[in-house]
Amino acid sequence: MAPNAATFYVQLTPGVNYVRAELPARYYPGRVVHQPAVTLTKDPPEIEVDNHEGSAAFWMFPGNAVRGVVMANQIRQGVRVLAEVDDNYLLAPPLDFGAWRKDAVNYHDHSYETHEQIVRETAQGLVVSTRRLAEVYADVNDNIFVCENCVDPADWPAAPDHQRDGILRVGWAASDSHAHDGPLIADALRWAAAQKDVQVVIVGIETWAPPCKHLYVPFQDLPVYRETLHRHIDVMLCPLKFDPWTECKSDLKALEGAMSGAVPVMSNQPPYADWKDRPGILCNDAYDFKRGVKRLVNDREATRVLAEEARQWVLDNRDIRKNVWRWQEAAA
Repeated sequence: MAPNAATFYVQLTPGVNYVRAELPARYYPGRVVHQPAVTLTKDPPEIEVDNHEGSAAFWMFPGNAVRGVVMANQIRQGVRVLAEVDDNYLLAPPLDFGAWRKDAVNYHDHSYETHEQIVRETAQGLVVSTRRLAEVYADVNDNIFVCENCVDPADWPAAPDHQRDGILRVGWAASDSHAHDGPLIADALRWAAAQKDVQVVIVGIETWAPPCKHLYVPFQDLPVYRETLHRHIDVMLCPLKFDPWTECKSDLKALEGAMSGAVPVMSNQPPYADWKDRPGILCNDAYDFKRGVKRLVNDREATRVLAEEARQWVLDNRDIRKNVWRWQEAAA
């Protein structure tokens, strides 16, 4: 086995850690570290990260002074240090759950202010998940690398079921932070629930529910989540209400839907720019979501073909094995 050439320092969100660190680390190859093991040497006084391996360090959305100090010490020791973001951490999301503050109170607090300072003054480069994020961060760091979200086929079924038992399952998988996106698909789900051999499925989100009968499946760990999509969703709705924060999100939900054997139906927003003229449906508003769902429900065979084409597009373009060179290039 090749020695690890980089270390990925992750944060608290398992889903983000998996996509932005664990997948590239598999093929980089690299090591994933949840908490750096730090020792302070006396002569000369230096901070050593005992569990670091390789010549590069990827720090996922660093936002507190402790991480900033460790990153600066690694640079002095000859490590190539990059920050990594998959969302816009220069401003708070529409629904802020308090994990970050506007300003730091102590060295351990994560704040938007400290994050910007680290990316601007410490990190030697920045890895982002979308081209729009690269544009937003351009004034903060001029050495930016776009490494789009990818999938590993080994983690997904080789031949996903579609319309199992003759039922078309129309669903939405989202965290509670997406509650304000729900109204975009309310009419589409209400219509779908009234159709023969159609089931509405909601995965994860608890703060918004569709105005119709539906199956609710709670979030679980990632392997179970992928199995949930595989078994319970044939049409993956991906609504996004536009604002300066959501425009910087990625197309991860479309990738997950396609890999599970579903047709992605997406808001026509920057996160889904790569899906223009691709196998899926882009929607400008709630009316378009309803019209797109009607089209898929009323032509089941065409829907099956579109789902297969969407999955193939993801395999052709977002297989991590074909894209890990982007992370390697950032660290070169």
